[in-house]
Amino acid sequence: MKNSYSILWFDDDERSQGRFQRRLTKQLRELGFGIEVDYHKRVNDEIIEVLCQQMRVYNKYDLIMFDHKLEGGLKGAHLASMFRQKKIFTDMVYYSTANVNILWQALRKGHVDGVYILNRDGMDTDLIRIVEAQVARVFDVNNMRGYALQYMSTLEGRLRTVLAELVETSADSEAQATAEKIVETIKKLESDFALGKTHGAVKLNIARCKRAILKGDVIFDAVRKTFKEVHPQGEKLFGDDSNLYKLQRVRNVFAHRQHNISEDDHKLYFDRDTTHPEGYSADDFRKLRVQLMALSEELEPVIGRL
Repeated sequence: MKNSYSILWFDDDERSQGRFQRRLTKQLRELGFGIEVDYHKRVNDEIIEVLCQQMRVYNKYDLIMFDHKLEGGLKGAHLASMFRQKKIFTDMVYYSTANVNILWQALRKGHVDGVYILNRDGMDTDLIRIVEAQVARVFDVNNMRGYALQYMSTLEGRLRTVLAELVETSADSEAQATAEKIVETIKKLESDFALGKTHGAVKLNIARCKRAILKGDVIFDAVRKTFKEVHPQGEKLFGDDSNLYKLQRVRNVFAHRQHNISEDDHKLYFDRDTTHPEGYSADDFRKLRVQLMALSEELEPVIGRL
């Protein structure tokens, strides 16, 4: 499941496109989505043909948007017809300051269906409603359980990679001290390593510690607590009151507890869930997406973008 809403946008008025995009960005953020816009000011049949070939292999776009009159005399209805002829069935928005009947007539002439017709004046509100209706489908309770697990799994993988990169033998004394501190912290946190059970009687050194982190022999809670010890903002980002720990607990419930969907309120409930005992509705999952997005942004200085 994607983290961003993706638009393929054709318009020769860059200022207008930018204004719409800023408002959409704000609205999508409130729904827990980022936004990706591939904007084209100039377009011709060859460009559309290349795009269609790419989209038949992998179509990342949630929406295609185009103005009625484009640079070079090309009409938006022609774009719509080309996409449909090439079997691209992504939702489209066709807009203009002209009378919308002109747009309807142009689409009927090209036998094009499945297109929203909007007047550019006041288009922001209608466009946001279309986008909200599309993303609302994402908040199905079963879909969101999988999304949260996938998101946290990706985050865990990135954090393991970063921590493993810090466990390197180095001529730099500060880096070497950090690597040694990581090894000692994991020894204290992981009794199996401290007692030599995981690697037999062999001492847990820097190289073995790195492999254990990457392979998952070190549990994620130990990874989090190790970051707490070695990162300058460790308590805030990785402590027991951090957003990471709170969402880690939610992930553990999603991964290990049985669930049922109530016929009364259509919420998703997990057995013995102390993190969210009132169950998850579609709105709860929307809030969870926002929390996950905020968490990844909070950890960007450590892991970069997800």
